[in-house]
Amino acid sequence: MVEAEIPRGPLWHIVAAFAAVLPAAGAALAVRGVMNVFQGMALTGSGGVGAVAAGLYEANRPLIAAAAVAAILAGWLTVAVLRKPWAFPGLPLSFAPVLACVPALLLWMVESFTLAVIDPHATGSAASIGEESQRLSNLVIASFGSAITVLLIVIAIFAVSLARPRSTDSSLPPAAVWAAMTVLLLGLAVAFYMRSSYLHQVGMTGQL
Repeated sequence: MVEAEIPRGPLWHIVAAFAAVLPAAGAALAVRGVMNVFQGMALTGSGGVGAVAAGLYEANRPLIAAAAVAAILAGWLTVAVLRKPWAFPGLPLSFAPVLACVPALLLWMVESFTLAVIDPHATGSAASIGEESQRLSNLVIASFGSAITVLLIVIAIFAVSLARPRSTDSSLPPAAVWAAMTVLLLGLAVAFYMRSSYLHQVGMTGQL
């Protein structure tokens, strides 16, 4: 069976690429904001629960906005693929948004560890606190590094997908793939919005 090639156009590739790039870029900005919180603590020699939580709240805002916009783009592409099957940008680029969740997941772990380290009710020796701080530092580096890596991977997939002809044959329903990406990205935005709401409350009360 000969697969029929379909017309190529950069528009839907660009939309798909942005849907994957935006969350990763937002995660990179959020991690940079977390780094600024740590640097501020180091410079001032202080950092209460409220101040740190407020800093994390501010750091999450770029990621929430980026994930929300990416979900809108993914939803738009879902509708476009339903109406125009040839708009499907291919499976590799369609699954790229999953990669963007990796730095976001690491960022979530960074924030959780940060709250655990500064929790005044936590018990532990100086050695264990030092180990947790080192683990936290490693997570920050991993989160930022993974965000940059995802950006580079998506750019590479985007370039390859433009060069290769697409086919009408697909083992997965194109619209279903992008509907799943829409739910994934929307869930990411909602999860960090809820986390930020909690951080805002902690920042206001100064209590975990």
